[in-house]
Amino acid sequence: GWTWGHKLADGSDASGMATISTSQGKVSLTTGRTTLEVRNLVGPSVSDVDITVKCQVDSTSGVSCALLGRASSYNHFYAAILNVGGNTFEIWRNNGGTWTKSASVSTPTLQANVVYKLRFQLQGSTLRAKYWIGDTQPDTWGLEATDTTFTSGQVGTRVKLSTTNSGVNVRFDDFLATGIP
Repeated sequence: GWTWGHKLADGSDASGMATISTSQGKVSLTTGRTTLEVRNLVGPSVSDVDITVKCQVDSTSGVSCALLGRASSYNHFYAAILNVGGNTFEIWRNNGGTWTKSASVSTPTLQANVVYKLRFQLQGSTLRAKYWIGDTQPDTWGLEATDTTFTSGQVGTRVKLSTTNSGVNVRFDDFLATGIP
């Protein structure tokens, strides 16, 4: 029911690279530049929220997909990032372009064309994240961090291509953000 916004890291419009239908979101990145990323935000400002999404990439070369929470702008948010190209899962804070890593774990080798499910929960000062493949969600959180920088904001997704890869297509599906009372 909300309109998605699409921006590049520099704040310019990325609507030509991102499409959202009623059933699926797609971000297509082609670049000769070293780095290109698209941030997609939606909804009202919320404080405590539980976000899930399915993410699938068609390349592992320098690509990551993420869930964003408490975004007050395209450069002020928390992110749970699945770095498919780097085989890591991390929680970061972007505060005006200054990135700070809060938690990180190495993953088994991540692959292209696999549907990864991501979950990011922001409750008070606690940030929790996990990812999995298939229908069975892990009982425990893969990452947990404490941070009080941001208290509310929009939710969304992020795709980053950090190499001169000729391009990548990322599909998001079943995006759901639920407020935590």
